[in-house]
Amino acid sequence: MTSTDFVSILPLIVLVSWASILLLIDVFSKRFQLTVWLSGIGLAVTLIVLNLIPHQT
Repeated sequence: MTSTDFVSILPLIVLVSWASILLLIDVFSKRFQLTVWLSGIGLAVTLIVLNLIPHQT
């Protein structure tokens, strides 16, 4: 895997990792409001990572 390949799938890796962590937190936590906030943070982080990656033209 080249660095270009890794950079192109980085947002997907971040989103899938965060979703997995969020599912584990949701299973063991009874505070559903926490899950909502963490999912919003995960989407925001993914959008930030997506915008930080240089796009090829």
